[in-house]
Amino acid sequence: MPAACLRTHEKIINDTQVNRLRSQQSQLKAEAAQLNKQAERLSSPASFAQSAKLTRKAVAKEKEAAALQTQEVLHSSFTVPFNICQGR
Repeated sequence: MPAACLRTHEKIINDTQVNRLRSQQSQLKAEAAQLNKQAERLSSPASFAQSAKLTRKAVAKEKEAAALQTQEVLHSSFTVPFNICQGR
């Protein structure tokens, strides 16, 4: 099997995984930003509990996005062996 063929398909698979991770990461960051905006609007003492809950959700989304970024770095560093050129 040509090595170039294998590398090309490994890169396609790796790029697809990285793009999926980036998309999920962007979505989580957008959700976190929206939750933070909602929490900021609830600044009165009567709505403190609801504001704190939204803030905790936003922090959780940000942590999840950071974990996806770590996965993205790992996928960018390594290739996935995939023998598609020979139909296996």
